[in-house]
Amino acid sequence: MPFCRLPARRTTPCSPLWLVCAVYFAVRGDLMFLGLSFGLALATKSTAYLFAPPLLASVLAVQWLEERRPRWAAIALALTAGTLLLNAPQYSRNFRFSRSPLGYDSPYGQGGPFRWANARFGWKPLVSNSLRNLSDQLGDWSARWNHAEFNAILRIHRALRIDPQNPETTWPGAQFSPPVLTAHEGSANNRWHLLLMTASIVLAVWWAFHHRDLIWLFYGGGLFLAFLLFCFYLKWENSGARLLLPLFILGSPLAGMLVAKIRPAPVAVLVCLFLLDGVRLPLLKNWSRPLMGPQRVFITPRDEQYFMDMLPLNDRTWELRAMELTVRSACDSVGLDVSGDQAEYPFQALLRARNPKSRFIHTGVENASAKYYPAEIPKPCAVLCMNCVGNPTKIPKYEAIGNPIVLKRSLLFLKERVDGKP
Repeated sequence: MPFCRLPARRTTPCSPLWLVCAVYFAVRGDLMFLGLSFGLALATKSTAYLFAPPLLASVLAVQWLEERRPRWAAIALALTAGTLLLNAPQYSRNFRFSRSPLGYDSPYGQGGPFRWANARFGWKPLVSNSLRNLSDQLGDWSARWNHAEFNAILRIHRALRIDPQNPETTWPGAQFSPPVLTAHEGSANNRWHLLLMTASIVLAVWWAFHHRDLIWLFYGGGLFLAFLLFCFYLKWENSGARLLLPLFILGSPLAGMLVAKIRPAPVAVLVCLFLLDGVRLPLLKNWSRPLMGPQRVFITPRDEQYFMDMLPLNDRTWELRAMELTVRSACDSVGLDVSGDQAEYPFQALLRARNPKSRFIHTGVENASAKYYPAEIPKPCAVLCMNCVGNPTKIPKYEAIGNPIVLKRSLLFLKERVDGKP
């Protein structure tokens, strides 16, 4: 499948880790590990291209203020070496594929409105994306609060004559609407952390003015600039809140500085307990892996857990049916057409558990990566065409294998066995 430019579409657990490590080793002045962490951050999550420069620059500026005299040439060499050591092979593959070391600037190289970058740059896209991303972080369980906050953002847009649904700065299909607070990591916000970080930056400004200590002001400025770069470059999308997680993690030292200065000390303890209580619902009642309730992970069979993150899509029944029919067909070479949907993993995992000989072939590949399709490949004896119902081009493509079996919105084509059964 094609390689992607900013940003990777899924948040991986390690995506903030290497960026945090890069900042940590920059503070310590450990150049070898700084370079390696920086290279891993770029390889793991492409938003690091936006976040890392201002954050590392703020750390180096602090060192310069402390008269530690950063070794600029050595730092540049470490960052360059770490980047190329870990990413040069990927850059080379991307360049051969798309003529860019970063790959295509849109999924599957289709371009047009599907480019991740804003179609137009300027102060209006920056302000609009900043306001909408902040709105996503301020959602509450109260619908009244959410609508009030949403209407306030709309009034600011109207006052500045900015379209909050501008397709040039909004991901196709996304619709700016009142924020919703959930217990799922894909859409959970960080409203209290945002409030704490904002207060911390205000304190950093006050501290710099009254005590001539610019360290925390520079660090807070690096975080703020990283956020602005994110909003300046990338289109707003409904699930964009998750992409800002690295900034909240890296804002913890700044927030810790504020909490440490709160007097009396028991108030700081109460703040920590309040934040700890906020973890309760996402940890215990996250619908994809809850630790409490009738579907908690300790008692839910593994086969069912494959579908926990797709419960709103109600995909479990038809995928299980597709798996059972494919097992009964004794087919070992299974084609997957995911041009309409990419939720194929549960089907693959369940089928391999029942038939370890199963091998999967992606069919119907029409994007730019089709040029890498092997010249000689076994023809599948079954094809699962996901979300293909209503697509008139799919049945003629696979009907030679067998008549399609309709499974919700998907089609399963099976070759008949010798006994005449699918």
